[in-house]
Amino acid sequence: MFCERVIARRKELGLTQLDMAERLRITQPTYSSIERGRRIPGIDTLAKIADALEIDPAQLLTITRQHAKSA
Repeated sequence: MFCERVIARRKELGLTQLDMAERLRITQPTYSSIERGRRIPGIDTLAKIADALEIDPAQLLTITRQHAKSA
C-alpha cells in the first residue's frame, strides 16, 4: 500500500525516481528500493518523501477499508 501510494503520487506530479532521489538526497537505486518495498524508510526519510510528494505523511501510511479487507 505504501509503495503503491508513493508511486502513484510521484507519477501524478510528473516526477521520476531520479527526481525523487535528488530531492531526498539519496541515490536513485536506494529510492527505487523504497518504492519496491525492499527498503523500509526511517521516519526522517518518510517525512522527506511526504514533503517531496506534497502530501501529509499520514496519507502514505493510512490503511483504507478496501486494503484492510484484502489483507
